[in-house]
Amino acid sequence: MPTVTDILVRDLAPDLILTGGRVVTMDPDLPEATALAVKDGHILAVGGDVAIEELAGPGTQRFALGGRLTIPGIIDTHNHMISMGTVLNEVQLYAARSIDEIKELVADRVRTSPPGAWILGRGWDESLLADKRFPNRHDLDEVAPNNPVVLDRVWNMLLANSAALQAADVGRHTPDPPADALYAGRIERDERGDPTGIFRDRAKELIKRAVPVPT
Repeated sequence: MPTVTDILVRDLAPDLILTGGRVVTMDPDLPEATALAVKDGHILAVGGDVAIEELAGPGTQRFALGGRLTIPGIIDTHNHMISMGTVLNEVQLYAARSIDEIKELVADRVRTSPPGAWILGRGWDESLLADKRFPNRHDLDEVAPNNPVVLDRVWNMLLANSAALQAADVGRHTPDPPADALYAGRIERDERGDPTGIFRDRAKELIKRAVPVPT
């Protein structure tokens, strides 16, 4: 990155200057600055407000960040930024080691949620539970009778309570989704043929389609 002197000597006046912020530079020698200069869509320089202001030319636009955090543009062909933001608002079940612990975590969220609000969570793994069985919708119904609950497993499965099944219009007579060449799905059922609340692979979409889009 050119120095302030380089820019002045070479007449590289920036198109845009941002000042008064918290600029994450990704440079270990200067991890954070308050201002940056941009030219032709690229970061030209970072530093303090005064030093960066000295680079301005007659055509330079200015924008005051007002203390806001500013990060470089992220170029990544496989990132999950939006989903990560969503996940952070969900009930975290990765440390749960029993069905009772799952229920307690869900119950905590129920207490701070209005009746009817969807409760989402993720991270349970039946192989780590002391109960040595899959949780089911009746387990969740005990702590969330009036809130639809959908809990994603670590990977290819989810658990839904009765309120979520009702909202998704899924019941005894709902067929498993058709399989294609790559992907199948199954609704786990009890001895009466009713869904247990466990939905595998493609069957997850039968529930997911009813979950409101985050706003």
